[in-house]
Amino acid sequence: MEPSIHPTVVAAIIAAVVSFLVSKATLHLGRERLDREFKLEFSTEIAIGALLDSGEYDMRTFDRIKAYLPGFDSDNELRRLLIRSGGVSFKRESDGAELWGLLEKHRGQAFK
Repeated sequence: MEPSIHPTVVAAIIAAVVSFLVSKATLHLGRERLDREFKLEFSTEIAIGALLDSGEYDMRTFDRIKAYLPGFDSDNELRRLLIRSGGVSFKRESDGAELWGLLEKHRGQAFK
């Protein structure tokens, strides 16, 4: 007489294998999504840093930065990325405009 495997055991093994495969696929897709999001965010920070570091101007107005980098849902989202990119904010005394520059270029002014 051949030993037989109970149908419940076979069903449990199949369920475990399917569950493992689904979990692995879900994890892979989630990791790909996070990689895309971080890559976009990192690229944006690089672009902001290059914008603040280039040209003859040490500072740029927030409105000018928004014009160069459209597509943000809110101004505060762009401000957070400016800070993460090494930016610091100043207020121009003559007209109250919001100016942004790199901390490394304005370290003395930033902490007055």
